[in-house]
Amino acid sequence: MKVTLASVQEKIKNKGLEPVQIDGIPEGFSFKEPSITIGGVYHEGKYTAFIPLKEWDEISQVHSYSVDGLLKVYKEIRNVR
Repeated sequence: MKVTLASVQEKIKNKGLEPVQIDGIPEGFSFKEPSITIGGVYHEGKYTAFIPLKEWDEISQVHSYSVDGLLKVYKEIRNVR
């Protein structure tokens, strides 16, 4: 099964991810986890992106703590054939 907007929306449902628009990644495929504080320790939320039309059993989701890092990894994985 391929990664589509509908399948991404179903996968992220009830996960608390906030959509973000990142130039270079199609709208609806990039998100940010909320940042949280646990026991006085701050944990920054990661950015995540899904790669359209990849198979779900391939590397179809990438993560990074920065927008630039996410975009770099996204482009590398997207271009792997």
